[in-house]
Amino acid sequence: PATPPENTTYTPHTATWTPACESGIGTTTYEADAQIRVRADDGQAANRYGYGTTANFNLDTKSPVPDTKSIIISAKDVTDNLALNAVDDSAMQMRVGLESNLSDGTWIDYSTQATINITDDPETAYVQFRDIYGNTSEIKNITAPVTPQSLMIQDTSNTLLAEPEYRLFIAWQVLDNDQYGAMFDKYVIYRSSDNITYTEVHTISDINTNYWADSTITGETDYYYRVTHKDDYGNESFGNESAYSDPVYGNANGIQDAGEGGGGVSAIPPVITNVAIPEASIYSTQATITWDTDILSDSTVRYSADPGVFTMSKGVTTLRNNGTPYGPHSVTLTNLSPNTTYYLQIKSMDQNENIATKPQSGDDEFPDGYSFTTDPGPPIHNAWTTRVTNHSATIAWSTEGVPPEVPVPSNSVVTYSENFDLGEPTTIGGSDDLVTYHEVTISNLEQGTLYYYQVQSSDGQYTAIGKNGDSYFSFITDVDNVAPEITFDPDTDIITTDTTARISWTTPDESARSTLEYGTDIDYDLGTLTNTNYNTNHIFDLTDLTPETTYYIRLTSTDINDNPTVVSENVFTTTATPSSGEGPSITDVVISGIKYNEATVSWETDNASDSRVEYITETGGDFSEAFGFVSNSPKNNEADLGLHSVILSGLNSITTYYFQVKSTNEEGNTSTLKEGTNGYTFTTTSPTSDSDSNGEGDQLSDIMSQIQDMIDNYYFTEAEIQDALSGLYSISITSSGPSVDIEDTTATFTWTTNRPAIGKIYYWQDTDNEDTATSQAENITIARTDHEIIIKNLNANTKYNFYAYSEGLLNSIAQSDNQSFSTGDTASLSGISISNLTLNSADISWTTTGSIDSSTLEYGESIKYGNENKGKTSNNLHTVVKTDSRVEFKKDNQDQGTTTGQLEAVTDHSYQLTNLFPGTRYSFKVSSKDTFNNESSSEQQSFTTNEDLNPPQITNIKSDTTVFPGKDAQIQTIISWNTDKDSNSILAYRQGVEKDPNLPNQLKNPDTKTIDNWKLIKKSDLVKNHLFVLTDLKPASVYQFRTASFDKHNNVSISENYSLLTPTKQQSVLDLIISNFESTFGWVKRIGN
Repeated sequence: PATPPENTTYTPHTATWTPACESGIGTTTYEADAQIRVRADDGQAANRYGYGTTANFNLDTKSPVPDTKSIIISAKDVTDNLALNAVDDSAMQMRVGLESNLSDGTWIDYSTQATINITDDPETAYVQFRDIYGNTSEIKNITAPVTPQSLMIQDTSNTLLAEPEYRLFIAWQVLDNDQYGAMFDKYVIYRSSDNITYTEVHTISDINTNYWADSTITGETDYYYRVTHKDDYGNESFGNESAYSDPVYGNANGIQDAGEGGGGVSAIPPVITNVAIPEASIYSTQATITWDTDILSDSTVRYSADPGVFTMSKGVTTLRNNGTPYGPHSVTLTNLSPNTTYYLQIKSMDQNENIATKPQSGDDEFPDGYSFTTDPGPPIHNAWTTRVTNHSATIAWSTEGVPPEVPVPSNSVVTYSENFDLGEPTTIGGSDDLVTYHEVTISNLEQGTLYYYQVQSSDGQYTAIGKNGDSYFSFITDVDNVAPEITFDPDTDIITTDTTARISWTTPDESARSTLEYGTDIDYDLGTLTNTNYNTNHIFDLTDLTPETTYYIRLTSTDINDNPTVVSENVFTTTATPSSGEGPSITDVVISGIKYNEATVSWETDNASDSRVEYITETGGDFSEAFGFVSNSPKNNEADLGLHSVILSGLNSITTYYFQVKSTNEEGNTSTLKEGTNGYTFTTTSPTSDSDSNGEGDQLSDIMSQIQDMIDNYYFTEAEIQDALSGLYSISITSSGPSVDIEDTTATFTWTTNRPAIGKIYYWQDTDNEDTATSQAENITIARTDHEIIIKNLNANTKYNFYAYSEGLLNSIAQSDNQSFSTGDTASLSGISISNLTLNSADISWTTTGSIDSSTLEYGESIKYGNENKGKTSNNLHTVVKTDSRVEFKKDNQDQGTTTGQLEAVTDHSYQLTNLFPGTRYSFKVSSKDTFNNESSSEQQSFTTNEDLNPPQITNIKSDTTVFPGKDAQIQTIISWNTDKDSNSILAYRQGVEKDPNLPNQLKNPDTKTIDNWKLIKKSDLVKNHLFVLTDLKPASVYQFRTASFDKHNNVSISENYSLLTPTKQQSVLDLIISNFESTFGWVKRIGN
C-alpha cells in the first residue's frame, strides 16, 4: 500500500519459514548477510503491494561436519581418552557416551578432548555435534582395537660373559590378520619400573611379529610390560593391566626368579597331524591347507602342478600349534590356474629350527605329495576398486587369465558386508553380459566405513569366486563433506548477443556435475539446464532470449559425493537487435594494378562502412562459397575517410576472375554491388609480363625484390630464398628416358636429367600393385645429370615394373613413365626375412634360386660376424631350384667352427639362431655357392634381440650360523640364495628387527654404495649361486637382512625382510628355557615385508 499516515494502527502478522526446504537453500547453506523481504497485499487495484526488509542476519542450514577422524579413542588407561574433530560455520556443542543413541550423553561446549569411563573390552564410544541453530550431525562412533592377549615374559640374559648382556623377552598372541589386518597400524610396548608410570619403549608395525627382546634394561631390576594395539586411525586398545589382564614383569639377572618362565633346549621337530584341504576352500584360483602341530611352529606349503616336485612355496611366519590361544596352521595358495591338479608338501619349523615335513620322500600313501584339483571356471586372480565415494564403490576384476590360461567371458557378481567374515552379506548382480573385464558399482553405503567383499563370475557352466587369499578384499568409503569451489566472474564469464548467452565457470579443485537455472527474476522459472557429466569446466548456452532484457542465473556444481555449491543472483542483459535499415550506397567501382598474382579493387560509399571483395573463377554469379578479402577500417568519400580499396593477392596467373563488392555500415546494414549476372571481371597477366618496363618479368622482379628485402633486413633463410626461386627452376628427364640392363637377377638403371638432381628407382613385381613399390636411391651426396642405380637380388624369372624419379634443387622433381623388365633364371638367393625375435633367438629364412649347391648364413655382433649357420627346411618360401642346407656355428675369437645341417637339396631355408644375448644388435649375411664354386652373397642385414625386462627370481634364501669353540670363540654366519639367471650379489643387514621402509628403494638403485644404519656388501660377479660369509655378528642377537640381485640389464629383484638369531658363545640361561618355552610361544624367523 501507499505510505500510511502518522498514528496508523498496524495489524501484526506471523509467518514460519523453513529455509532448508527450499531447493536453492537446502541443508548446505550458510550466509552471514542474509535478509528476508516481506510483501503485504491489501487486494486493492492501486498501490496493492507493500514491502519490508529485515536487517542482515546469519542464515545457517548446514549441520556440523565431523572430520574423517571425528572420534579417536585411546583405551590404554581405565578412562578412555577421546580426541574429537568437527567443523561448522557457527559455534558448536557436542555430547559423548557409550549408548548408541547417546541417551547417556549431555550437550556440552565443543572441545577437541573428552574422557569417558570404560565398561567393556573392546569399548565403543559415540559422539554427536550441533551448532547454535540446532543443526545436528549424524552420530559417529568408534570401537577401540582389540587388546593383545596371552602376554608372557622370559629372562634371556647371558650373565656368563665378561660384560653380562641383560635381556627380557616378551611375546603375545598374534592378532587375527583376517579380522584386524585391514586397519592394523602397530603394536605398542609400554614399560614401567614401578607398575604405575608406563612409558612407550617400542613399536612393531608387522601384525605377524608378536615378540620383542628388550636389551635396553639394567640388571637386577624389576620391569613391568603392557602391549596395546593401534589402528590406522590412531585408536588404541586397552593395555594389559590389572583391571583387564595382569601385566607381566621380570628381573634381568639370568635366573628365573621373578615373573619369568623356565626353559631348556629340545632337538625334536614338531609332529604334524590332521592335514586337510577343505573342499569348501578350493576355488578356481586358490585353495587353503590346514594342519596341527604338537608345539608352536611356523607354516609353509611347497607346491607345483608336477607330481612330487615342489618348486613354489608360500609361508606364514606366525607361530601356531593346534588350538587356543594360538590356533591351527593355515596357508592359502593363490594365483593358481583353474581345473589344474596341484601337489604339495607342508613344512613347520619351531623356534629351535627343528623342521618337520609331510609327506616325506618315499611316503607310501602320498608318494607324489598331497594333492587337490582347482575348480574349473573363469580365472579370477585379483579384484580392486576403481572408484570409491562417500556412499558407493566400483569394484573391478578380470577373467582374462594369465597365459597359458584361456580368457573366459563370464558375468559379474559382488557380495559384500561390513563384517570381516562376510557375515550378513549383500549380493549385487552386475551385468549378465559375458565379458572378461568386470565392473560392478555398489551404492547406498555408509561413509567412512570398512567393507569386505568377494567377486564371482560364471560362464554359464562353471562359477568362480575371487577372494583375497583366506580372507576377503576390502575398501573404506570416503568421508568427503566439502563442496567444490566455483570460480566465476560475471564480467568475463557471460557472453551475450541479442537472443543468446553463454555462461561458463570452473570447479578447479574437483570434477562436478552442474546445473544452470535462469529467469527474469530470482524465481529462476524460465528453465533449468543440467550436465550430469563430471567436469572441471562448465559451459551452458541459453537461446531464444529476448533482446535488451535482464536475466537472473543460479549456478550449482555438485561433486560425486553430492556436496553442492550454489552461486545465486548473478545477472546479465541481452543486447539490442541490430538495425535492419538500408546499407550504404556503393559507386565508382574500379579495378587497377592487375598483375600475374594480384589486382586492386576500389569504390566509394555515401557513409562510413567497411570493405569486402568476394571473388570466384566461375561464371554464373554464385558467390555463396567465394573467396573474400576484407578491410574493417571504415571508409567513404563524403567524410573524407578515403576510398575503399582492397588488394586481392595470391591469385593465379592468366586467370579470369569474377567479383562483387560489399560494405557494412556502423548500424550493421550491408550493401552489395556486382556488374551484370557474373559480376565485375578481370584477367591476371602472365608471370613474364613486364608492367614496369624494367626488362624483367613481373614475377622475377617480385622475387628479386623479396630477396633484396630479406638481405637488407638480415632475416632471410635458405629455405625462404629457395621457395621464392622455385618457380624459375624446373627439371626434366631427357626424352630417351631411363634404360635398364639385366644380368641374372641384377638390374642396372641409367638416365639423364637436364639439371643436376638426385635419382631414385621405384620398382614392383608385375603381379603386385604400384602402391607396393620399393625404392632405391643413388648412393651419391652431390647432385648430377648422369644417373645410375644397381639393384641386386631380384627374384629370378620375374617381370618387374619401374619408373625413374629425380629431385633437383628448390624441391623441383621429374618422373619418367612406367616401364618393365624381366630377370633371368640364374644362380642367386633372395627373400631374406627375419622373424620370431625373442630375448635370445631369431629365425632367419631365405630362398635359393638357380644352380645353387650350398647356402651359408653368417652372423655376429658386428660385421666381423664370427658365426656361420646352415638352416633347416621350411615350407614358407617359394621353391625355384633345390640346394642343400648347412650351418656352421663359430663364436667370436674361435678359429674353428662346427658344421651341422642337411645335405639334402632344398630351396627354402630357415634357421633359428639360439643362445643370443638379449637387447643386442646382430649383423648377418647369406652366401650361396653353385656347383662350380661360384659364390653369391646378400647385402649385410641386421636385427636386434628383444630387451630382457624380467628381473632375476630370488629363491632358496638360507642363513646358517656356526660357533667355533675356543678361548676366542667366533660366530660365523653364511647367507646364501639362488637366482634363475646370472646376476650380482648384494646383502644389507643390521642388528634389530625394526623395519626400514626406505631400504627397498635404496637397494633398487644400482649405484647405492652405503645405506644409513645398514651394513651393505656387494659382489659384482654375475652368478646364479650367491653366498656371503659374515664374521662380525654378535652372539645371542637378532639380526635382519635383505638380499638383492641385478642382472646385466639392471633388472633387479629384492627379497623380503628376513631375520636370524645368533647363538650364544656358551650355554646360557636362554638355552635352558627355550624347550619349556616352545609349548607356549616362540619367535618368528622372518619379519615383515
